[in-house]
Amino acid sequence: MNSFEYILAIAEERHLTHAAEKLFITQPALTLRLNRLEKELGIKLFDRSKTPIEITREGEVYIAEMQKIEAQRERLLRTLHSMSQEQPEHITLGIGLNRGKSILPMLLPYLKKHEPSLTVQICEAADGDMEQLIKKGTVDAGILGSAVMSSELFAETITREKLLLAVPAQHPILAELDTTGNTPQNPCVLQPERLNGQTFIMGNDSFGLTRYINQLFSLYHIKPGYILNISNSETAYLLAAAGEGITLTLAEIAVVPFQQTFPSPVFCVLPNFVLERNVLFACRSARKAEPVLQRVGEHLKKLYSRVPD
Repeated sequence: MNSFEYILAIAEERHLTHAAEKLFITQPALTLRLNRLEKELGIKLFDRSKTPIEITREGEVYIAEMQKIEAQRERLLRTLHSMSQEQPEHITLGIGLNRGKSILPMLLPYLKKHEPSLTVQICEAADGDMEQLIKKGTVDAGILGSAVMSSELFAETITREKLLLAVPAQHPILAELDTTGNTPQNPCVLQPERLNGQTFIMGNDSFGLTRYINQLFSLYHIKPGYILNISNSETAYLLAAAGEGITLTLAEIAVVPFQQTFPSPVFCVLPNFVLERNVLFACRSARKAEPVLQRVGEHLKKLYSRVPD
């Protein structure tokens, strides 16, 4: 029992003997405690010359402020106790088939450092399939690069990705372009009509980049020729380098080193059209307020801000 509890008992009873009985101690012991505290504080908390005992002005201020301190102390103890009783947290995180290699080597060590009680299971899947995995509860949250269509899901943007057309270096549609100094940061501007009848390398409709290629086809009324179906974006990029067709690629894939059997493809954009997409962190709407998912989302924003274009 701390000294403040003795002071409260005296303030309530206004009588040392009655307060001592309430506290299950002797009256002399209570008087000794009070004398020591008043000497330590350098003030009189009670006017004991009166019956019943009266609280001094200093005593009223002391009691009021100590009650605030004790309330804060109780809240702190409850919080610490609650934290000590928490079970280790776990989430299953869905991520695109190609996106994992760029972010997971940074994300997983980062989470181990900043979320030591959190365990993470990774589920790789195409962007188009990710929504269903989240809705079914197969994954708790997902990182995806295509618009979330379901109203059952909540999504927030964690970064934006730059998209580029990768065209084989010797492709005829590049004949009139100056490709000197071409890089993902310095792409050539390609007129959309040149893409008519050309071979494209792309995945099925569940893959995020394929959705964007189809949007380009629709927007510019492009009619592709032969389509080579490849689900892996990095493989599609390497096939473009090998001269097998045109593909849409991420800037971060475009800087991945590969065997220089073939020249690097030429990176192109279309005029008056920003080839970018949002990278989203999505979960079921009912779960968006869960602290662990909010924290993981914030960690992803911080990490993606360090990833070069």
